[in-house]
Amino acid sequence: RKKGRLALTWLTLTLAAGAFMGIFGVFVSINQTIGDVFDSFNAQIIVTPNERQDYEHVRGLALAGVAGIEAIDPGIGLSVELEGYVSPDSGTSQLQMSGVAPGSGSMTLDIKDGTAWQDDPAREGLVLTQGVATALDKGVGDTATLVVQGQDVDVEIIGIASFIVDQGFMEWQELATLVGSIDAQGEPAPTSMMVRLSNPDPTVAEVDEVIDELDEVLLANGIPASQTNQVKFAEDISQMITMFGAVFQIAAIVMAIIGAIGLLSTLSMSVFERLREIGIMRSIGAGSVTIAGQFLMEGMIVGLSAWLVAVPLAYLIASGLLEAMGAGMEGLGFDSSALWIGLMGMVVITILASLGPSLSAARKTVSEILRYQ
Repeated sequence: RKKGRLALTWLTLTLAAGAFMGIFGVFVSINQTIGDVFDSFNAQIIVTPNERQDYEHVRGLALAGVAGIEAIDPGIGLSVELEGYVSPDSGTSQLQMSGVAPGSGSMTLDIKDGTAWQDDPAREGLVLTQGVATALDKGVGDTATLVVQGQDVDVEIIGIASFIVDQGFMEWQELATLVGSIDAQGEPAPTSMMVRLSNPDPTVAEVDEVIDELDEVLLANGIPASQTNQVKFAEDISQMITMFGAVFQIAAIVMAIIGAIGLLSTLSMSVFERLREIGIMRSIGAGSVTIAGQFLMEGMIVGLSAWLVAVPLAYLIASGLLEAMGAGMEGLGFDSSALWIGLMGMVVITILASLGPSLSAARKTVSEILRYQ
């Protein structure tokens, strides 16, 4: 019965520690990766006119009529068919493409291979994320085939970027020309505008104030447009992930509490079952610290051994979670800080669970023991 109780307590602590560390490590990695993605977009507002407008006219209205705007850069976003690619989400060959203005500061890509537009902002070519490049088995210098307006267009891959989702990036004028986004004068026309504020780290409320002013200026000139608060969007995504992870964390914490109660019960029963042993130790001069330390050490051994076995279990749980999230989530991994947090948590739990029985054993006297033996 002693071995069965101890084994069940040890198993509960192991599962709780493994679940906590595995979940915590994955969601820390997710938050960091998503934070890096939003850090790549330096614009706080994305403005998309409902109808095609003259970019320079809209840009001039916004800069002249709204305070707090530092710069406005052109952009374009749409899905394009990429030959040989299969989206892990939709199962089609459609890839989300973003047309950016290199050198403008509206976007900073983490280029892992190639030079992209670092040496030449007007350079033609395609930057793919690591997931897409791996799926195509292509690298920098190879060509990718885009299917636009019923025609195959070969584009050179000039860079591989680290990004959480599958995506492609091109210089916005090249992409606009490619997909036929042309104005009345035959010039490339952006479909959206990236607005950068003078305050590089504004709050959601501050961005909303600018959006309200910008909306008034545009509507006063007969230009209806939808506007996205990128700061709020980033916060909403972060909160959603935090809430999702909290559900799993609560379940792991409940398991840890159950394991701690089991350890407390096991050590408490052990004290009563080993009264004779405690009496012998007392009779040969063992002090309270020695007796308490014995039971405290037993609890620590149970907890630390459970943590050691929970480490590989945490990696297995993390791998399962990452696989369940889909193959398109590039850049995710397991944050090793979860292991040390789990270790500290296990030490605290085992000390708290072992402290009561240890002090109870230390208070036992020889006369008290002889009375019940």
